[in-house]
Amino acid sequence: MQETEKVKTGLSTDSKNKATIAYILGFITGLIMLLTNPKDKFVRFHAIQSIGLSVISMIFSLLISQLLFLWTLGSLLNFIVIVFFVISAVKAYQGEKYLVPLVGEQIQKIGESIKI
Repeated sequence: MQETEKVKTGLSTDSKNKATIAYILGFITGLIMLLTNPKDKFVRFHAIQSIGLSVISMIFSLLISQLLFLWTLGSLLNFIVIVFFVISAVKAYQGEKYLVPLVGEQIQKIGESIKI
């Protein structure tokens, strides 16, 4: 899949709003949207990506907190994750599926293997 895929047919404003909400509180809203909208593929895509980005951010934070001298690297990596949260939320609101570079496909593969 390309980095950005426009989804036009059958996409309601409700789906776009729910997909956008999935990014607001990361893991929490991603999980809520995933559990409450399991059949909406657009919402599911963005909910899975939100959860995946949250997990990546938590891993960065845990690893970097153990290495105090690398706190600037950890801050930079978390800033990059936040930027991708914002980009993904905007793309969701515009009705597009946006795969985060480097990790987006892996996040979706893992998410799709989990049946909810």
